[in-house]
Amino acid sequence: MTKKLIMMSLLLASSFTVVAKDAVNTTMQFGNSEIKNSEFQNLHHSGNLELEKVNIRGSLIVNGHLEAKDSKFNEVTINGDSEFSKVSIDGPVNVNGQIEVSEGKFADVVLVNGHLEAKNSAFKQPITVTSTKVEFKKCELQDLHIQKSGNAKQKLELKETQVKGNIIFDSNEGVIEMDDKSKIGGKVTGAKVEKD
Repeated sequence: MTKKLIMMSLLLASSFTVVAKDAVNTTMQFGNSEIKNSEFQNLHHSGNLELEKVNIRGSLIVNGHLEAKDSKFNEVTINGDSEFSKVSIDGPVNVNGQIEVSEGKFADVVLVNGHLEAKNSAFKQPITVTSTKVEFKKCELQDLHIQKSGNAKQKLELKETQVKGNIIFDSNEGVIEMDDKSKIGGKVTGAKVEKD
């Protein structure tokens, strides 16, 4: 009987150790937070979050507003508006809300359900956006897919921007306004191009 109790206790203790180890790898926070000069495996936050000089090797999930500066992330999911400045993201990005980017580097696919405005940024994989207005200034990007957003007219603004791939508007009523310093390397489908 005593051996049975000892074995059950050891088994139970080892299972709690595994749970504790997984919990250590994911930091969960709530409310308004400001984090600087830190590193996490995974960070999940509900509320407003400000990050500066933060490295997240796994996933960043924010339910609320995110402002990130001088940081490096892997996978990012934001349910709320976000602002990125001097941020590098290696994995996929999914934003349900408005996103503003300045000096960002995106190595994987980007999916945005909301307004996207980017300056001085590079997107190495396809971008999919559901919005009425998308803006790029001094950016480099691959393919861009703009999904239909109700019955509203959709506009893409390109200023000093290089699109190496194709641009597709699902609505077939898109408008691309571009300056003479912008270039589209692939095909345009579902939109008319207006040059400044």
